[in-house]
Amino acid sequence: MAESQHTQTHPKKVVLPYVGAVNPKADPFIQALQRERLDMLESFKAALEAAGAAYIDGANMHNQLPAKFTWRFLSISARSPEAKPIVIYVNASSEHEARDTMPGVRLIFSARLPFHAFQALEARYV
Repeated sequence: MAESQHTQTHPKKVVLPYVGAVNPKADPFIQALQRERLDMLESFKAALEAAGAAYIDGANMHNQLPAKFTWRFLSISARSPEAKPIVIYVNASSEHEARDTMPGVRLIFSARLPFHAFQALEARYV
């Protein structure tokens, strides 16, 4: 059996979390934790830059396009509740946006997955 070869279809970027500024009104212990988080984030950015890795800074997420995910839902027929559920995959930025692509369909959330470009080739009922 031949080995399958994975081909990367998009460059990978590290999405960094948003880390807020130190709150001067906070308890000194909380301020120390906030400073530590900022220091860790800056160290991580420096390491990514040294490695030549791309990243998206959480503080600038409002400037970025919304992240897309692949949402997985199960749908159960209202007419035949004993039938097996249908698995549906939708690419969208939010669960709400994904649900809006199928108005009137009863959907049960199953998973939020990393974005995956896919194409339906064939539908089979077994």
